[in-house]
Amino acid sequence: MRCEVQRRRGTRWRPAGECDVTKGADWKVTQRKKQPIPNGAERIWLPGEMEWERQEAALREGMKLPDYVIVNLLGLAEDVGMLPELKAIFR
Repeated sequence: MRCEVQRRRGTRWRPAGECDVTKGADWKVTQRKKQPIPNGAERIWLPGEMEWERQEAALREGMKLPDYVIVNLLGLAEDVGMLPELKAIFR
């Protein structure tokens, strides 16, 4: 089995044992993070980083739902007879 390695000038084939995808990806991330931060930016974001950080914060701190969303959820829960269960979640 072989894997294809893309290069700027054509394609090079290597044996599968030499194809370490994570090593190449880690190198690219490191190189991108070493770039100067553009004016007005606080950091360099890679695809998916913002979403991962938001998810981690929501798991750690919880999520703030707008009042209208809570009102709608309570109304739906009352309609289907699950109001006590939903209120238990929002303690």
